[in-house]
Amino acid sequence: MLLYLGADILVRGESEGSRPIVQMIAGASLVGMLVYNNYYFGRRLTLIKVFSFSRLWLVFVVLGVLYFLLSLIEFPSEYANVNLRSVIILVYIIASMFFFYNATINFHLKGKALNLLLFALILNGCLEVVLAIINPLDSRGVEVINTSAGYIFLMLLPLLMHRFQKYNFWVFGIALILTLMSGKRGAVIIYLLIIIYSFLNYKSVFKNFKFDWRAWLFIAILLVAGFYFSENAYDSLSHRFLNIEDEKRGTIGSGRDLIWSTLIYFWIDGSLLNQIFGFGFYASPKIEGHIAHNDFIEYLIDFGLLGFFLWSMMLFKFYKNIKRIKQYDKYLYTLLFFCFFVFVGRGFFSGTNRTDNIVLSISIGYILGITCLKLINFKQNQHIQHQKYLEKQMGDLDGTND
Repeated sequence: MLLYLGADILVRGESEGSRPIVQMIAGASLVGMLVYNNYYFGRRLTLIKVFSFSRLWLVFVVLGVLYFLLSLIEFPSEYANVNLRSVIILVYIIASMFFFYNATINFHLKGKALNLLLFALILNGCLEVVLAIINPLDSRGVEVINTSAGYIFLMLLPLLMHRFQKYNFWVFGIALILTLMSGKRGAVIIYLLIIIYSFLNYKSVFKNFKFDWRAWLFIAILLVAGFYFSENAYDSLSHRFLNIEDEKRGTIGSGRDLIWSTLIYFWIDGSLLNQIFGFGFYASPKIEGHIAHNDFIEYLIDFGLLGFFLWSMMLFKFYKNIKRIKQYDKYLYTLLFFCFFVFVGRGFFSGTNRTDNIVLSISIGYILGITCLKLINFKQNQHIQHQKYLEKQMGDLDGTND
């Protein structure tokens, strides 16, 4: 998986046909994850048993695969698009979540393995930022940095805050600086909303403060990153927020409002069949020329009301599932809420069926795995306490406790 993400960054911008090595690595890693998930399915507490949102997500992915197959015969409309890469990513993202959940509850992802994973993912994101700084884009005569790596740091945030709980405040700050450095406006907005939530719930989020050599190391990294941002990326980010209109299309958010309105009106003008069942797999590029950059609109166009409500219900169930964790562990609930918020936020601003969204699947799968281990431990302790209580009661009845 790490090879896949790294190779995908290095050849980004090249056409699909010229990336055989990346596709080979992706296929091999997907097969490996599916085999692993199948082998460990049911051996310990299964994800679909504890978190019902995962069942709805599976149904949605099956629906997507079905629509991909139907696109081969241009059904349900001529706008259906045979896009193999998109359907593979659709499967890859959910397979990654199950993979890292299983790896966590089976204790295969801990210690050095977890540290290596985090190091590689952070290095991956930093590499993408460096490449963007070295090769800036031109916007109205200004060199700007604009890379989706901002979402990588945002999606890694819950996992980092669990791994470094005692230093989570400094980790929070470092991830923020790296997100700002990427110049990705959607990621920055989502992060700012998370900041507001975190400081409104300061005691339950930043409850562990420890000042040792590791803390000072994190603080030093934070200061260096902050200085580097102010020197190399601050002007670019300011320019992107002050010039939010698209210079070619004359609309906000790189033309998102025009894309969204065009697709929504197209859906409204469609037949009843297309309104209910959509226009086919990955239909928006054929209709508007671009992907929707919004999950809800994309799935409304592709799968109609059927897909729109299924995806919306999955997200609703996701929140309902994690909300009950609050009574067991407020900190884990907060991290899962961050995962949910990033999932919905990115779905609104750019869409989640993207290669780098695998990083969010890693965070979600890992935190869900830790949560299940916590629930198992909690129930075992409850059972032990109940047994002791019964033994005490029986002892009182027969007088052995006198």
